[in-house]
Amino acid sequence: MALTFSRWEYTSDLSPTAVVDLKDPCGIYVLEFADGSEYVGQAIDVRRRLATHRRTHTDIVGVRFTPVRRQDLSDTEHALTQNRQARGIALRN
Repeated sequence: MALTFSRWEYTSDLSPTAVVDLKDPCGIYVLEFADGSEYVGQAIDVRRRLATHRRTHTDIVGVRFTPVRRQDLSDTEHALTQNRQARGIALRN
């Protein structure tokens, strides 16, 4: 799976719209946490989804995003999650 991610430094005290500037916010995102763990997710609008996450997680340090067609979101998220687990990356999913 060859996905190209953009990455932004991000902390839970920032508004997602202040950090993440996208023409098409539909895709797969990876939250990076201070302890090195990650969370893989999908969103039709990643900025709205980040707003939800920032209320729950206070230790977010970065976010990566790649655009994905709406109909491919679930399959892509599943494959990326499996790939990260196989590589031994600690996930919060």
